[in-house]
Amino acid sequence: MVPEFEQAAFAAKAGEVTPIVRTQFGYHIIKVESKSATAFDSVKATIEKKEHQKRLQTALDSIKDNAKPTFNEAYFQPPAEAKPPVAAPPAADAGLQKP
Repeated sequence: MVPEFEQAAFAAKAGEVTPIVRTQFGYHIIKVESKSATAFDSVKATIEKKEHQKRLQTALDSIKDNAKPTFNEAYFQPPAEAKPPVAAPPAADAGLQKP
């Protein structure tokens, strides 16, 4: 929220209509229908998870920005041509004859 809108919305009591508020997005009339608060204990896990993900993403971005990859030509050489497999001689039947 832009500061002007936020100040007007949070200054009004439940059931009140604010005077006209001018912001960079235009003119607004805000009607506050109700106000409620959420206990910290019920949102603590969500906040911790989001903060952890944010810090992890920042660390990963830092690692990517500081990485200096090098290209090793020897590693990316085409594979040597493979020789065709040598066929094994047929196994001799142990004295068995086919009818």
